[in-house]
Amino acid sequence: MSVHALMFGWEYPPKHLGGLGVACQGLVRGLLKHGTKVTLVLPHGEAEEDHGITLLSPTETQRATIRIKSSLQPYDSPESFLKRTVTSNIPKGGITPLYADDLGAAVHEFTELAVTLTKDTNPDVVHSHDWMTLGAGAAAAAYHHVPFVAHIHATELDRTHFRPNEWIYHQERNGLQKANHIITVSNYTKNILVREYGIAAEKISVVHNGTEEKVQATALTTMQPLHPMVLFIGRLTVQKGPFHFLEAARMVHDHMPNVEFVVAGEGYLLPELIERSCALGLERNAIFAGKVSSTEARELYKHASCFVMPST
Repeated sequence: MSVHALMFGWEYPPKHLGGLGVACQGLVRGLLKHGTKVTLVLPHGEAEEDHGITLLSPTETQRATIRIKSSLQPYDSPESFLKRTVTSNIPKGGITPLYADDLGAAVHEFTELAVTLTKDTNPDVVHSHDWMTLGAGAAAAAYHHVPFVAHIHATELDRTHFRPNEWIYHQERNGLQKANHIITVSNYTKNILVREYGIAAEKISVVHNGTEEKVQATALTTMQPLHPMVLFIGRLTVQKGPFHFLEAARMVHDHMPNVEFVVAGEGYLLPELIERSCALGLERNAIFAGKVSSTEARELYKHASCFVMPST
């Protein structure tokens, strides 16, 4: 009889904002290959779904997906949540808004619904990804009397360059302390949990991210770019270091004024980064490409003279 994992996540391809969705997909596929049954629970706030909850039929062997109507989005903060919900278009006609007024209430509602909807799943273990789903994971594990495993891809300290939102930090810390075991993606993250969150080292296992893709040697394209191109791909947040990229670009530009610097990705720092590039004299050399697909990313990598990952 296979092990059944009840998994609470933020996002899942094809709709995802960052690397977390891709990582979740890789973990689900890996578990399925090893005969584990997976029930995946996701916040889902698609506009075309007006009410309630959608239970989707399994799309892979041994996998079911439960999507809960929620306004939560990956990498949310109280500020971004408020901005998005206040500026969203609410239809006329006196329809009551479906969502909570603040991020804390939205997380609480997701937690309550998630536990209610998974009461009949009978899992052997509960597995949560990052802070928004830690409450749901802990509550579901307590209800089913099974172990609770928290999987941490990044902490609030990473995301804010050690200037955390205190409410999120405490939500994250409380959830991690309730976990029976924690998986981190690096020793760096493990050390942060031990040093900054008070988690016992023996409670943490490090499992590095991997890939399913086979590396294939490809011939260089015969059409080379007119100018050297330096590439940044990532979310435009403090954690990913895009300002460092622009500062380095200015230094290169002083010596090689024909180099192009492509910034691919989206995030709350985009307006500031555009202004900063102009202030550094890079308005003719810095190209902000926005969010790119996997296919577009491969093409950018193929044509880049250099890829830079200045993550803090």
